[in-house]
Amino acid sequence: MKYCYKCGCELQDDDLFCGNCGTKQTQNNDFDERNLNDDRDKENHRFTQSKNQKKYSTDSSINLTNTISILIKMFTRPIYASKKFVGDNDNNTVIALSLISILFYGVLGIWRIKQLFYSAQNIIMDVLKKIEGIYRLIENSTSSSNILDINEAMIGINKIKQLVVVPYGKIFIQNCIVFVMLAVIIFIFISVGTNITGHKQISALEMYKTSLIVLIPFLYFKALSILIAYVSNYAGIAVQLIGIIISIGCLFVLIKDVLGVKEDCSLFIVSICFVVICVAYLICTSSFIYSDLQQIITSFKGINF
Repeated sequence: MKYCYKCGCELQDDDLFCGNCGTKQTQNNDFDERNLNDDRDKENHRFTQSKNQKKYSTDSSINLTNTISILIKMFTRPIYASKKFVGDNDNNTVIALSLISILFYGVLGIWRIKQLFYSAQNIIMDVLKKIEGIYRLIENSTSSSNILDINEAMIGINKIKQLVVVPYGKIFIQNCIVFVMLAVIIFIFISVGTNITGHKQISALEMYKTSLIVLIPFLYFKALSILIAYVSNYAGIAVQLIGIIISIGCLFVLIKDVLGVKEDCSLFIVSICFVVICVAYLICTSSFIYSDLQQIITSFKGINF
């Protein structure tokens, strides 16, 4: 079947002239038909491309939702959520989770410093109250002069707190660096361990996602430990240890089940990695704390009592 290239009337294949307009038909008719088919192909291609762009735009818009979902599931079902995260191919979620984790750990560092100042203030007040009680027992005094002294001491403590310069910005950056350091150490051990003992090719993205997701329980329980430390420091330490244990468990399961390393080798990698992390964490944090204390003491010396 063909069509008149001038008026578009339908013709038989062997018609040399158009029955409608009388125009002689040539091979141009086949050329026009090919052009028509090319136009249809181009239109279909544009439609498919537009559809894919809409799909990509939709996927990008729900990355935050996926990130929040992973964060919630890492608290309720850490093993399942970590496996799902490593198996997904959404790179935007990886970027979002990385930024949120680093910033959150930096905020936790500032919160911890504020909590330590609060605890130090309570310790000083408890010591002053005990001294007052001992003084009353010795002097057999029931006057309120000592209470006034404690109130004055409290006023002095608040004055010092206002005048002492605490480098919160510096502390924030230092904690962000510590978190990145932890992720890098885990990544290095996963990379070396899987290359030596693994039986399948593992991409760098999978190893990075593994090193990132296993630190999420550590973040959660660090925040809980700071909250609980307002009531009991020992309970806060216990909660932080629980977070460390869960993170180690997630790392072991991911290396064994997702990355395909044998159980014995996975246990060896996790054990050595944990020891190195503890040493590096202590060295790094002690260095940062020493630097911060020097800056605080310098500002403290400038206070006129």
